[in-house]
Amino acid sequence: MNRFLLLALSGLFPALPLFAQFGTWSNTFSPYAATSGVMAGPDLILGTEAGLVILKNGDPGQISFLSGTEGLNSTGITALAWDSLRQEVIAGFQNGDLLFFSPQSGAKRVVSDIRMSTVYEKKQITRLVIDGDMLYIGTGFGFVTYRLTTRLFIIDVSRIRLISSFEGRDFLRRNGLLWVATSQGLFFTPETNPNLKNPDSWTAVSQLNNQDVVRLMSWDTLLVALSPQGTGIIRSGVHSIPSWATDTRLAGKTGRDAARLPDGSLVILNSAGLTRLLPDRSIVTHHAFSNGEFLISQRDSLYLFRASTGLFSVTGSGLTPLYLNGIGFNSFHDLVDDGGWFGGSAGKFGTSITLNDGSGFFTVDQATFPAIRGNAGYLGMETDGNRVLIGTWGSGVISVWSRDSVGVYGSQNSGLSGIAGDPNYVVVLDINRDAAGNLWMLNAFTADQYPLKVKPAGQDWSAVTSLRYPGNPAYDFSKHWVDPSGLHWFEVWDAQSQPSVGLYVLDPKGTPAKTSDDQWKLLTTRSGSGSLPSTIINDIAFDGNGSAWIATPGGLSVLYGANYLTSQSGPIDSQPVYAVQGQSVRAVAIDASGRKWLSLVGGLTVLSPDGDQVEAMYHTGNSPLLSNSISRLFYRGSTGEMICLTDRGLSVLSTGVLQPEDKPTGPTIYPNPFIRGKHSSVWISGASANSDVMILGLDGTVFRRIPSAGSGTIRWDGLDDQGRPLGSGFYLVAIRDTGKGTSAIGKMAIIE
Repeated sequence: MNRFLLLALSGLFPALPLFAQFGTWSNTFSPYAATSGVMAGPDLILGTEAGLVILKNGDPGQISFLSGTEGLNSTGITALAWDSLRQEVIAGFQNGDLLFFSPQSGAKRVVSDIRMSTVYEKKQITRLVIDGDMLYIGTGFGFVTYRLTTRLFIIDVSRIRLISSFEGRDFLRRNGLLWVATSQGLFFTPETNPNLKNPDSWTAVSQLNNQDVVRLMSWDTLLVALSPQGTGIIRSGVHSIPSWATDTRLAGKTGRDAARLPDGSLVILNSAGLTRLLPDRSIVTHHAFSNGEFLISQRDSLYLFRASTGLFSVTGSGLTPLYLNGIGFNSFHDLVDDGGWFGGSAGKFGTSITLNDGSGFFTVDQATFPAIRGNAGYLGMETDGNRVLIGTWGSGVISVWSRDSVGVYGSQNSGLSGIAGDPNYVVVLDINRDAAGNLWMLNAFTADQYPLKVKPAGQDWSAVTSLRYPGNPAYDFSKHWVDPSGLHWFEVWDAQSQPSVGLYVLDPKGTPAKTSDDQWKLLTTRSGSGSLPSTIINDIAFDGNGSAWIATPGGLSVLYGANYLTSQSGPIDSQPVYAVQGQSVRAVAIDASGRKWLSLVGGLTVLSPDGDQVEAMYHTGNSPLLSNSISRLFYRGSTGEMICLTDRGLSVLSTGVLQPEDKPTGPTIYPNPFIRGKHSSVWISGASANSDVMILGLDGTVFRRIPSAGSGTIRWDGLDDQGRPLGSGFYLVAIRDTGKGTSAIGKMAIIE
């Protein structure tokens, strides 16, 4: 009977936003994690660790994704091929799966034979080569052949060498011979060979014995092979052992990839950069650089992927970066998100800032705005009205009003100071805006020894002269937070010997330009002086009760009454959070319900509002989280989304917990129905800051009254005010604002 009741209720109550372990994810992943690429007709497609990135007509402005959130079951693409006859992209995965995907229709087909095989262990797909009707699949155990028309696996050729570490790298059919490049050398056999599985039927090129031959390329009358030792040329040979020679001009340069151009020349990607071999065999050094992963070519288009800086279009005059319509880098330093602006900075050694002002994504760097120093890293970010401010490593502060309007603040046109020895080299690690609209900038390594600069709203710049570690100006202030009460929190390091000192807290007393009334405290690991788990401060989050939650490599601690810290006398001690005691906490954020979201070594952990209980844990094994390495966490209260900055892109979890409304809205209730024994809590969103939430019977009987405590979302345990579980039936959920006299009502069901 309960089953029929459940079916009936599921029709009465539509699906609602999901929460906690039932949360929904979305990912914005970066092509900078790409492992392979292919031209699919006019489209440029990249295979990444999270899925496919598709550039329609090769246009960065027309980008789409195929990942786990779009129905892709496997992740970790390691090889790509384009089947022009069937108009399908074929993707190979780290786990051995094969995906056949039509960009035109969106149809997907997954072949899992290799992954499910019990014969071989190393199943990662390393190479996909289409030759007529045959698909040659390089794997961690050799090569497998697959007939595309019949969709059947034909034969494996992994027994060329009877060793476990034998990986297939590339395949080529030329002049009546089958060539296989492997991690153990280069081998060939007549294509009429009736038994490719017989090791004795394969001949090794002795000069490449035990070398990792990564790529083969047919070029005019020659065959080119790339290996860590350089680039080799096979000059002749049909059924006899070919003559082999290493091109001495390319010797010692690790070969990585090659591509033919329409004019008959050959471009080789190696550890020295791009080298072009002309049809007459002469060499032209195309572009010199040390890092390049692979090439993508089709007709007159040539693209280069570099892991550190992304995707480039290769032309005769240079490398043109392709800024995709999305986050243009992978490892994030900081993020801005105020409802109008959205974007991120790439960090000290990053190459750009990517922003979206509502009209689409665009990139800011020295290439687009020459006034920015060429070696400027992009660090802390803050919005200020209709502009975004970005601190940099060398170029001061960049101010962006739009994609066409960018300015730079340095030592000559602002109160910022340059480093000793170069007044024009201005380092700004972080930027924060307080509730009064004052801008605070952490100006590091300055000649004037004042690390904090302030521009009060409507006033000129000034240095905060009180922020100079008492008695020792050689201390660095490396990170900066501003709490809701106006206190400033800094991670302190010793500039000379480099050890961390602790957490410095400054109270400017609401007068940023006046420093004579400032107060400060230094918190350390010592009892009575902070009792911090570590003097290294990774992150701080402030709740609505005046407490600071401090993330360190030694654990998470909470400092109660932090909003009046500097006026306290006597000992000051933070309290350890035992739920994650001893664990390294990299980032912390607090949602509107007061729950604590933590970045730990193993992924994302959610604590109850009091920090005593672990409510949920997310990692790459149980969720679409792109990576367990999360550097920062941002809570978007207007939508209830938790944004995770990972080393592989953005992962966003929709929590269902929103900031309080000005007045109560129709309650959102999840789960609904609430099934006792399956669900432990009911989450009710839509409360205003001064609301009470009441659970009533249909006759108006009040069973439970719960104050919202300033949160837009409250949790109910399914019990009445006396701690007794409510029985099966329908109930009303009423939200009443005690100050404004407004209310909202919803309905829910409980099933025993």
